Amino acid sequence: MDTEINNGLKAFLVLGVYFLIVEALGVEHSTYLRILNVFIVGYFVNNSISKRMKEGKNFIGLFASAFVTNLIAVMLSTIALAGYIFFFQGVEHINSLAQPLLAIGYFNLSVSQFAFAIFAEGFAAGIILSFGLMQYWKNKMEGSTV
Repeated sequence: MDTEINNGLKAFLVLGVYFLIVEALGVEHSTYLRILNVFIVGYFVNNSISKRMKEGKNFIGLFASAFVTNLIAVMLSTIALAGYIFFFQGVEHINSLAQPLLAIGYFNLSVSQFAFAIFAEGFAAGIILSFGLMQYWKNKMEGSTV
């Protein structure tokens, strides 16, 4: 479990620094730059999978490793984003962040509603990412019957 925690924490830290830089540059509304977070999380999820694969884990064990790494990164990132909005930006900042990211229009979301939406979106993206990486690694596993 140390590998998943370490990679989840690293992904969280890199994502945090990345989004702070993007916001400091004033390009936080660029959807293309926001998509880069999938590659950041993917890098660390892939590290967890490759390390566990070297340890001889089976397909389910590898997927669990990918899932836990992603879950840690998404949970911590969601909590940090909610805190950042609540303590530093104010609730009105949600609409500017939500517009290009979530297809929700201009609703008056609370911080908790926005955090839930971000968590759900990140969690779903993480599941898809984990499945995609597992398909890549499935072919590299020795003696794979899955």
